[in-house]
Amino acid sequence: MSVYFNHKSNSVSKPSPLYHGTSQTDCARYISPTQVRASRAILDWSQDKLADTAGISRTTIHGFELGFIPRQGTVERICSTLENAGIEFTDADGVKRRIHAFRCYQGNDGAEHFFEDAFHDVRVNGDEIFLAFRSTTEITESCFFRNGNLGLLDRASKIAPIKCLVPEMLDPDLLGSSFQFRLLPPKNIGAASYIVHGNCQTVVLDDGNGTYRYCSYNMPELAVLHRQHFLALWDTAQPVIVASSKNKK
Repeated sequence: MSVYFNHKSNSVSKPSPLYHGTSQTDCARYISPTQVRASRAILDWSQDKLADTAGISRTTIHGFELGFIPRQGTVERICSTLENAGIEFTDADGVKRRIHAFRCYQGNDGAEHFFEDAFHDVRVNGDEIFLAFRSTTEITESCFFRNGNLGLLDRASKIAPIKCLVPEMLDPDLLGSSFQFRLLPPKNIGAASYIVHGNCQTVVLDDGNGTYRYCSYNMPELAVLHRQHFLALWDTAQPVIVASSKNKK
């Protein structure tokens, strides 16, 4: 038995072969109890480990593997958790370990889908989150860092420490204790802004009109190299001394 959900509908449908094995976040998901069990075997995860990482109950995992269909959002969470741990779902209820993977998030919901998967990646693989942005506009628009609301970055800071390199000073009232910022010229950051999280390195590209594309590479060895490069830049960057206007009053 397999479970098929479409992001645009809350209804359950019969699986279509057009979507088998997809890992695109803006497409339908297709996953079966057999694939969940096989994924856990590949990762050497217990039901408790999968439940804790996905943020759901062990009873839900146990029931799903027995054939009880959970809600759409729960299936999505299980699917994303396993994919971010390095699992790829293939045709005919197949499962394999993904060695090198590329995913591109774009469109109106691209940022939310990317950050949701990035949160799962950090929960699974740990470590700090590193951001290097070529302009304050890019970090403001691509990370929902606007109107005094840190948005997605604020959620990320509750999962792991964040270090951020930017070329210009951000609004002091937006800089909370959860974030560390340092200043670095754009030419030292590189050709494009990027985020390093868990086992992934994601390039952030401006598509215009305030929308961004997130090109994510799930390559642990590449992520290690980018972490080393980021920390080398961090050591040379100018620390930010925050003087909030609230403290001036």
